[in-house]
Amino acid sequence: MRPTPPPTSLVVDTGPAMQGTHGVIRPEAVGPLHVGAWRRAAMSFVYAMTAFSAPGETEIIPVHGVGNDTVTVVIVNDTVTQIQVMRPGAHTLEGIQVGTPLATVRAMPGAKIGHDGAATTVTIPHECGVVFSTADSSAHSGVPAGKAPLPFSADSAVIRTIIVGKCTGA
Repeated sequence: MRPTPPPTSLVVDTGPAMQGTHGVIRPEAVGPLHVGAWRRAAMSFVYAMTAFSAPGETEIIPVHGVGNDTVTVVIVNDTVTQIQVMRPGAHTLEGIQVGTPLATVRAMPGAKIGHDGAATTVTIPHECGVVFSTADSSAHSGVPAGKAPLPFSADSAVIRTIIVGKCTGA
C-alpha cells in the first residue's frame, strides 16, 4: 500500500538550484533535491554511495550528484524527510556552508540560537526548515541519537552539519 502524499508545502521554491557546480541550500531543498519528494523522483538523478536502515521505515542514504556535492538523504515511507549537508560545497545564497564560522550565522538578522545536546544550533527566518549545527551528524555514524557531541569553543566553532527539513511556518 502506498503512503498518502505529504501535505502541500508552505514554501514556494523560486531560488536557483545550483551556483556553478554546487547546490544551493534553501528552504526544503538542496540543489534539485526537495524535502517531500517521492523516493524514486529524488533518487533518479543522484548516485547512492551506500545506504543504512534506521528504526521504522527510515533509510539514510549518502548520495553524490548534487552538482559536485555529496549530501545525505533521509527517507521515511518512500518520502524525503530531511537532507543533511556535512561537507563544504553546497551553500546558501549568502555563502553559508559547512565550515562557516558559527559567529557569522549567529549575526544574521533574526537568528535564533538553540542547543541540541552540547551542540549549538542556529535558525534564520528566511531559511525556513534549515538548521545550522556545530555537531557532526550521527545519522549514519552509528552514534546513538541521545549521545551528546563534543563541546566546541565559542571562539572556534564552525557549522559542521546543515539539516534541511520541512518548513513548519515562517
